[in-house]
Amino acid sequence: MKRFSQIVLVLVVAALGVTGCGKNNDTNKTQASSTAAKEIPTPQVDSNNKSNMPNLEALKEYLRETEARTEFAKTSIYESFIGNFNSHYKRDITNPNNGAASIYAESKTPPDIAAKDVVLGGISGSVIVIANNPTLLKDTNADGIVYACNEKNKGAVIGVVFRDGFHAYEVDAKGNKTNGYTYMFPSFGR
Repeated sequence: MKRFSQIVLVLVVAALGVTGCGKNNDTNKTQASSTAAKEIPTPQVDSNNKSNMPNLEALKEYLRETEARTEFAKTSIYESFIGNFNSHYKRDITNPNNGAASIYAESKTPPDIAAKDVVLGGISGSVIVIANNPTLLKDTNADGIVYACNEKNKGAVIGVVFRDGFHAYEVDAKGNKTNGYTYMFPSFGR
């Protein structure tokens, strides 16, 4: 009981300290809150550490960085792109539903990227990079890209890489494609 009384006393003292003891409590509150807001540092985003980013944002960064390193839009060497992606991927994108942080990379044709029924199976990776050769993204309806969009792959982040760009998205808890994002490589055709 004595311990409970001490805790209550500390809480009361703390509450009085926050609100202030002067006649103008509103001024004290405003000053205290504005001081506290100034003391909170703004977090810096480190592009090398993607574990602090949402999964889709991290995947987009990896794909953009990989294209820049490999000049993929100029060379169209898929093996180089996938190899470079794999060597720089830090396993920092984790599927929230199964904890997997693996990469699944494979070349697919246009009919394949429209296959919703694909189950990622044993790998259950949260990052799936699919190189689609030789189709161009500008000639593809991004709404039709639904590779592996089903409940068994919930939480997965998928990037479909084309010669001229990529389309990335997440698979939500119901197995639907969500947050679709299309990025055209700036160096394509130059």
